[in-house]
Amino acid sequence: MKTCLELIVFKVHEDKIEDFLKSRDPVKKDVSAMDGFVSYKTMHSVKDPTLYMDYVEWESKEKALKAFEAFQSLPSAGPLMAAIKELVIADHFFEI
Repeated sequence: MKTCLELIVFKVHEDKIEDFLKSRDPVKKDVSAMDGFVSYKTMHSVKDPTLYMDYVEWESKEKALKAFEAFQSLPSAGPLMAAIKELVIADHFFEI
């Protein structure tokens, strides 16, 4: 089965890094309960303390896109989104 990778690269407000870090566990719990979820990692830049990357794997492109749309309505998404200053990239990739 070919999975779909959701890649989100974003910058967090410098004064909201603590809030962002606290918001991760509830978000990961909600996302992991979504249909088609495979795995979720959050990575941090070695050079920029405000730059992060979410790497979420889904069973299919269709399930990834459906989850991406549903994310905004998750109760846990609000605090996380409030900490984000800039979205650098948000895209979905599948294996060729």
